[in-house]
Amino acid sequence: MGYRETADALRALITSPFTGAGKRLSDVEHGQRHNEATTLGRELADGVDAAKGAGDLHAAGDDPHGSEAAASNALVDHDTNPTAHPGLAGGAAFTTFRQPEPPTTHNAGDVWIDSDDVLTPGGGGGGGGTYQRAPVHVHRDGATYYAHTRNGTLITSGAGARAVINAAIQTCFDGGGGDVFLFAGVYELGSTGGIVGKRAVRLVGEHPGWNINRDSPMLGTLFRAVAGFPTGAAMVEAISTSAEDKTRFSVSTVGFDGAGVANTGVRLGAKDGILENLLIDNCSANGIHLTNGNLTGQDSYVGMRVLNPTIDMNSATGTRGVYVNGDTTTAAGSTDSEIINPRIFRCALSAIHGASGSGGMQILGGHLTNSAATAAAVHLAGGRQSCIGTYVDANGQGPWIRASAGEYMISGVRIHAGAVFAGGGTTRAIELGTGQGNVVNVAQSSSGGTFAYAVFYTGGVPSAGNNSMLDLISFKNATHLKNLTAANILVGLCSPSTTG
Repeated sequence: MGYRETADALRALITSPFTGAGKRLSDVEHGQRHNEATTLGRELADGVDAAKGAGDLHAAGDDPHGSEAAASNALVDHDTNPTAHPGLAGGAAFTTFRQPEPPTTHNAGDVWIDSDDVLTPGGGGGGGGTYQRAPVHVHRDGATYYAHTRNGTLITSGAGARAVINAAIQTCFDGGGGDVFLFAGVYELGSTGGIVGKRAVRLVGEHPGWNINRDSPMLGTLFRAVAGFPTGAAMVEAISTSAEDKTRFSVSTVGFDGAGVANTGVRLGAKDGILENLLIDNCSANGIHLTNGNLTGQDSYVGMRVLNPTIDMNSATGTRGVYVNGDTTTAAGSTDSEIINPRIFRCALSAIHGASGSGGMQILGGHLTNSAATAAAVHLAGGRQSCIGTYVDANGQGPWIRASAGEYMISGVRIHAGAVFAGGGTTRAIELGTGQGNVVNVAQSSSGGTFAYAVFYTGGVPSAGNNSMLDLISFKNATHLKNLTAANILVGLCSPSTTG
């Protein structure tokens, strides 16, 4: 078999596990496969072209990883390549590895990365991980934070996470946007305040998790507020204003520990911004705050999305999980926001509160609780708001859902009252205003007490033309379906069916 055929066979051996969607070897398995390929290659290398170095199985352009090797490039060493890089502090190295465990000898400040995620000069990129694609990355070594471009050029370093990360964001923004990748570690935010986002930049971290008691996020990438953090400040903030548009700023896969001193985890007022897979704990006011600035125009703050958040506010006084409003009344509101699959626990006020100026907010799926005696777990106070497919498991005296504005939709919701629910009196599961809206397909699980009303209209009968429909409502523990009788309250199949 000639060299070209051998190279083709080796390439097929090494890359075959990567074909097809979702198939990828672990680093250990990949290393073992390389060892197999190396053994095979050495057995068949007797006839290798003399122009190739002894034992060198990769010709220019023949690297089985695709674009890692090019005609003018040195090959990636599949064991260790601890070459000091001028962009890293103190002669530290980017070290790639292919054996089951990385080498134990290294210098302070070394950055350890899988060589599949390395961009070699002139290599043209490839299909590596988030690190490889990110224009900028940040890591912490001891008490010092470092920000580098993806080719290893040092942007800045220092003892303050805020200054280093903001410099990384600015560099990414200046280059046209993209990801700022935050390696796993604790990024402490103190008296200088929080992180400030930029247009079309996304902060991306590594797999945060909860500690065993779900008291605070840990592992992965974690922002932590420390003593002196400014009162009322958010740990990460991006709000479009007349001075600067921050459209599409996003945060993904990061943990936030407010430590009881940070007002808010993330405050976002940016069109099409996305907050996804965030773990937020122990802020003094809001886990997430979607808001607006002073830009005018109906779509200036439209379409912000919160995907898969997990928020635990530890029952601290005055706390909400997600708060959506418009702080600046002269500008467009923060409209048409989507909160998808939220898991929110132990809020002293609402788990989700859509205030005036947040019309069109949608809550889709998820599990919501609060620990307040009287605050609604879900408060729909803006027009055209919806709560669909959500499990609301509050631990107070209700209401569980309050819709005080018109054109609401509450559908596919399951309600459960905790053991402390006393029931009786005028307790109600759902409280409605006088606007038009629909409550359909709602069920209640067994609870500690009995609701006086499944649905309670506060403020009087809905006005003429603002029909309210109740249909497919089933409560195990409710004395009455509703408290009012009126021609424009339309009732379908409901249990109970009585009016109190």
